[in-house]
Amino acid sequence: MFHNFTPVPTKSHHIVKPFVAQGLETCTHVFVRHDVVRKGFQSPYGAPYAVVKRGDKLYKVTIKRKLVNISIDRLQPAFVASDSDITIPSGKDTGKIHMALSYETKSGQIVRFPARF
Repeated sequence: MFHNFTPVPTKSHHIVKPFVAQGLETCTHVFVRHDVVRKGFQSPYGAPYAVVKRGDKLYKVTIKRKLVNISIDRLQPAFVASDSDITIPSGKDTGKIHMALSYETKSGQIVRFPARF
């Protein structure tokens, strides 16, 4: 009776696939998260850094002219605009916006604002 039983394959609950942000496999630059206590309005990510080599769990990134291995858990893709995509407007079109310095309310009173507003 016991010789008819077949063994059940074991489950491996400890193997977890890491979350990989969309576009991380193809981006040229990445943001690196700094795991420190931050002050208010301080960004959790550093400047975009160039990716040199990609691995399954580690990326080799250039930071301050040094190659550093960083886990993909601390990376976010950075989409950097190339120089050809950036257009600089010419100085000819820059006209001042003329705002009315006085305003008439519904009751007919005239309200004047200072020039700085």
